[in-house]
Amino acid sequence: MEAHESFPFLKEIILFLALSGVLMPLLSRLKINPVLGFLSVGVLLGPYGLASLAKAWPPLSWFTFARPDEVEFLAELGVIFLMFMIGLEMSVERLWSMRRLVFGL
Repeated sequence: MEAHESFPFLKEIILFLALSGVLMPLLSRLKINPVLGFLSVGVLLGPYGLASLAKAWPPLSWFTFARPDEVEFLAELGVIFLMFMIGLEMSVERLWSMRRLVFGL
């Protein structure tokens, strides 16, 4: 069994971790919300951003997410983490004050 078959999403995970390591200090220095930063970088490096140019310039494929099926599991994990972050920032008092809007009661 080849290495890429035993761990098929290694490139995407390494790219995601490297981008996170570079983006987090940069976004905190620029005082930009990390969620907004990750969304904009995802749009820029995603399959409909710079990755669409990867066929014309092959080295670009190492820094972009060319196929949506390759990063679908990372996107789902990102949504879970986003919901977790929102849950950490939401207090019980604030949720109680928004009960009519949230729960429709």
